[in-house]
Amino acid sequence: MQNVPVIELKPSRDMIRLYHVYFVIIILICTLPWALPIILIIPHEYLAIFIISLVIPIILIVTIYLLWVYKYYKSIIYRVTNDRVYAKRGVLWIRESEVPISKINNVTITQGPLQRKFNLVNIGFHTAAMGYIRPEVLFNNLSPSDARRVRAFILKSIGKLTEEERKSVELEILSELREIRKILQESLLKKHKK
Repeated sequence: MQNVPVIELKPSRDMIRLYHVYFVIIILICTLPWALPIILIIPHEYLAIFIISLVIPIILIVTIYLLWVYKYYKSIIYRVTNDRVYAKRGVLWIRESEVPISKINNVTITQGPLQRKFNLVNIGFHTAAMGYIRPEVLFNNLSPSDARRVRAFILKSIGKLTEEERKSVELEILSELREIRKILQESLLKKHKK
């Protein structure tokens, strides 16, 4: 029963919109620098042929991209069980990665500039054993609430406090310290009065 998923996720659907933006940027960067100067210097009688020869490959590339991005989204599986984190993704090349929760020593949440625009985050799971700077398992393009839920579950599983729990404990400690100070001050006042 240990490998029954506790949490099973897919990236946010906004990941597809983010990939569309990346794709448009790439198409513009790859075509404008050379196509625009050619359009400006090419004789008018060859302009239509040039534009058609430019548009047809772009339409083909866009069609392939649109088929790929939806298949890629469907291929992504993120799973957290009681003892492992697991990620699987890929259309042509399938990549699977998993790490035992007991080996995780750091859980990072990252967000790039365009991800911020689409309210998406990545959550990475690091272990000391591998020694990689990059996380061994990465859940890409989650909603912030899903990422916080996974992070809280993992931190609780490995015995670490979440940020909210740590603040709560610190406030409790601060309250206790104030109470101790109050008792000590009252004790000192009683000693001085005697």
